[in-house]
Amino acid sequence: MGIELVDYAEESCEAWEKFLDSNPRNGDFMMRRSFLRYHGERFIDRSILFVENTKVISVFPAASLPSSPSDVITHPGASYGGIAYGAKYGGAPLVEMASAIIQHYKSIGIQQLYIKTKPHIYSNPPGAEDLYAWWRLGAILERVDLSNVIEVKKFQFTSRRLRALRKLAEANVEISEGPHLLSPAYEICEQTLRSRHNTNPVHSLKDLVYLVNTLPKNIRVSICCIDGVLSSGLILFVNQNAAIVQYWGSTESGREINALDPLVVDAIEWCRLNQLTWFVPGVSTSESGLKIDEGIYQYKLSLGSGAISTSTLRVDLTR
Repeated sequence: MGIELVDYAEESCEAWEKFLDSNPRNGDFMMRRSFLRYHGERFIDRSILFVENTKVISVFPAASLPSSPSDVITHPGASYGGIAYGAKYGGAPLVEMASAIIQHYKSIGIQQLYIKTKPHIYSNPPGAEDLYAWWRLGAILERVDLSNVIEVKKFQFTSRRLRALRKLAEANVEISEGPHLLSPAYEICEQTLRSRHNTNPVHSLKDLVYLVNTLPKNIRVSICCIDGVLSSGLILFVNQNAAIVQYWGSTESGREINALDPLVVDAIEWCRLNQLTWFVPGVSTSESGLKIDEGIYQYKLSLGSGAISTSTLRVDLTR
């Protein structure tokens, strides 16, 4: 192939980031070392670069699976991933790079490779060539999740949500946005996850402070106060053409008056002004994709969303 596979090391960080600055196919801010670095030493990094004539032409963020160090997953610290590559390296060269990744991991004793695929709609132009490459090399479907999506230019609330908004017509609804609001927004979202879903945020407040300070263009924070009372919060991760709900939530009193709805309307309008294609309320499945969280799924549908499937692939390296 004339292309060299290189294990990622800290001295490669500048070249890695510079490559992502070139807007490669399937590239994403979640692939940046500045994003992945917030994990510190929590994961054993297994990332790979491809170099041609001393120039980085592809990167593959990955780490050992925390629960099984002999397995590798496209980075545990990112919601999705895969191979980021220059446009001319799609098709057959991409299959060769995926094959080289597999052979490399086999050579160091890795048993399973998991790929959390990047939804094709997040790329512009749409990109899913890597799915073909992994399939060619024996990947199987390990998991499928449902993720709700709203096409910004076609956004329209259902009648149910419009009725809920009308109930707020007499209230003083104040929406504020900015990184300085991270702490109150996070507190509301954290309380919502614990009380409604019996789970905790993936990110600590410290993690998000780091990300907001490091990647300010990729994190958006907003809150809604109704009649002077803090009622809901929303934290978005923003990539090239989509704003993805990372966390959202309402206080108990805020839920009673649907205080999240004004934040959704505000966020979609922000997406429109910033020429983003998608607003993504996010995944509506749990238990490895086997359970649809029907309440949250129906709420997202009432926002006027559709849904796409997101997949995790697995390549057995023991064969």
